[in-house]
Amino acid sequence: MIASPAVTHGVVYFPTSYGQRLKALNAKTGTTIHDVTNKAVSFSSPAIVWNTAFYGTSDGRLQAVDMARGTIVAQFQTDGWKENAANCIDADGQIDNAKLDSDSTLDTAIVGLERMYTLGSVLSSPVVVDGIVYFGSTDGNVYALRLSQRRNASHTRCAVSGICSARV
Repeated sequence: MIASPAVTHGVVYFPTSYGQRLKALNAKTGTTIHDVTNKAVSFSSPAIVWNTAFYGTSDGRLQAVDMARGTIVAQFQTDGWKENAANCIDADGQIDNAKLDSDSTLDTAIVGLERMYTLGSVLSSPVVVDGIVYFGSTDGNVYALRLSQRRNASHTRCAVSGICSARV
């Protein structure tokens, strides 16, 4: 695990870099509460607001997970993903390692890593301030997304909408 965990209300949240998962564990017992499957690995530490965990993945997504249900409730895809996914993604929407690394040479590994970066991988950890989530991406952009709450009798859900991105 590369990311730092986030802890709130006695639960530890962290993405795994060895597998495509976001885990939630009881801080006292270590018991698994949620084990959410991603389409790519994550090196991003989660930010938590409104009962939602936000974190990035290497396939150019910012994920929003409802912490009470352990389900992905929103996703944002970076400009890099929109422009370059066909070069690196299989039919199931997952990174196709054969497209990234067709043989075991160092040159091919470097080309594969460069291709993955063109996806706009979200390797940075998001920060939430005043209802806006900020994060950087390997496509060269810093993104700012407005969050909004949707409430019903049983829970609060978080929605995400883009307000701007800036190339740096």
